[in-house]
Amino acid sequence: MVALKQAIVGHEILDSKRKRQFAEFLSKLSDPYKAAHRIFPEDTKLAIQAAREWPTDRTVIDFLNEKSLSKDDVDELPTKADLARCVWDRMHEPMTEDEDFVKMAKLYAEIRGFVEKPKDGAQVNVQNVSNVMVVRENGDFDEWSAGLAQQQDRLISGN
Repeated sequence: MVALKQAIVGHEILDSKRKRQFAEFLSKLSDPYKAAHRIFPEDTKLAIQAAREWPTDRTVIDFLNEKSLSKDDVDELPTKADLARCVWDRMHEPMTEDEDFVKMAKLYAEIRGFVEKPKDGAQVNVQNVSNVMVVRENGDFDEWSAGLAQQQDRLISGN
C-alpha cells in the first residue's frame, strides 16, 4: 500500500495512517482538538491545524461512517454483570471514602435491581370525596321537634 504523504508546517506525515488515528480518537473524545493533540503531542501548531482541517477531510469522514456502522463496539461494551462487578470491586477498595462508598452502593443497587423503579406512565391517585352529609334517622317530624325542644332547654339551663 502506497501511503500518501503531505507536507504540513514543514513536517512529513503519513496522511491516511494519522487521519485514521485522528478519526479513532475523534469518535471516542468528540473534541477535534483533544484528538489532534493525541496524534501530535509534541507539536501544538500542527495539532491545531489538524483539528481545524481534518474533521471535514474525506478520509476522516469515511472512517467515522465506517466505524459508526460497525457493531463491534457494542460487543466490546461491558455487560450488566461486568458493570456490577466493577462497581462492587471499586466500592471495596481500601481508599474508598464513605461518601463515595454510599454513592457506589446506590449505583450497585440500581444496577442489580434492588431499587424498585417507578412504573411507566403517570400514576393517578383518585380520592372520592363526596359532599354529602350523613343524617341519622330521628323518627317523624313531631318526635324530632320534641327532641329539639329538649335539647334547647338543656342548652339554656346549662345542663
